[in-house]
Amino acid sequence: MYVEFFSNYQAKKTLLDYYHMPGYLVNYLNNHGHSIFQLKHAELRDRFVRMLMKGIDTKQVVFDYIRTAIKEPFHAVGAFSAVKERKRLNEAKKGVSDLTNLDKDIKSINSAGAKLRHQYVRAAKSTEEKDVYKASGQKKLESIAYRLLNSVKAGNRHAFMDTVFRMYMGTGLTIPTIFTDINKEQGLDFE
Repeated sequence: MYVEFFSNYQAKKTLLDYYHMPGYLVNYLNNHGHSIFQLKHAELRDRFVRMLMKGIDTKQVVFDYIRTAIKEPFHAVGAFSAVKERKRLNEAKKGVSDLTNLDKDIKSINSAGAKLRHQYVRAAKSTEEKDVYKASGQKKLESIAYRLLNSVKAGNRHAFMDTVFRMYMGTGLTIPTIFTDINKEQGLDFE
């Protein structure tokens, strides 16, 4: 059992929270709790910890973290860590003892996205013409990122994968097999 309290003496108000921690959460925090400090956004890290302590799925915090990372690229590492830690928590709930078994898949998706971003921005710079306004590759990527995030929040796998496949076909890169596995509902879960 974990008890937390905060008192504001001027307002004569005390907040008391108590949590009953299941065994999987104790093991997770004992072995991987230090990873939560990679979430640099203090408010989102606090929400993440409070939700996991209450046993609530942290995907809403992950969505908010990704939205913050789109606006402020400094938080991209924290968003990546939030995704990784959410996956570890979901695996711990299922009773999996090795929580790092899917880290490689998540890292490969991240590196594939980085390659795609680099290629997309480079392709947009090479097609710029004088006297004709076209949005920069970074601006296009932000709008695509919001579209992808909204597809995931809505659970629309088809729209998400359609956008990803179109981006890969537009840049000429080959589609990584991990994306096709997710599309076939194998390997990692869609969210």
